[in-house]
Amino acid sequence: MTAVTAEDATNVPRAVSRCPVYLPIHLAYLRDGPLEDKDLHRVTAPTSLMLSEVDTLLTRNGCIQRLIDELPDHVVEVPLSGVGHIPMLENAEVVADALRAHLIRVTHPQPRQAR
Repeated sequence: MTAVTAEDATNVPRAVSRCPVYLPIHLAYLRDGPLEDKDLHRVTAPTSLMLSEVDTLLTRNGCIQRLIDELPDHVVEVPLSGVGHIPMLENAEVVADALRAHLIRVTHPQPRQAR
């Protein structure tokens, strides 16, 4: 059984192709190259990095671990359980719960515990 209906799977490429920022993001990547370590440390806003548990495209070992290793200390890693590459399509409630938790964390900060 799949978490995504055939209709949704068909509509995703159509929606992406009509997204006004899709092409500019790819052009910026071609122009500027990938994020570098120095870029990540410029992130100062409260940030949660939400990672899908079963993403087979952007795998943790294949391409995400380097990014995680270089994140500033204030970034919180948030696992999204049971979802793949497009979690909001597979289980919107998992994503909504993670976003709510992020908003609560940044609007009601708790003292940080030592690592």
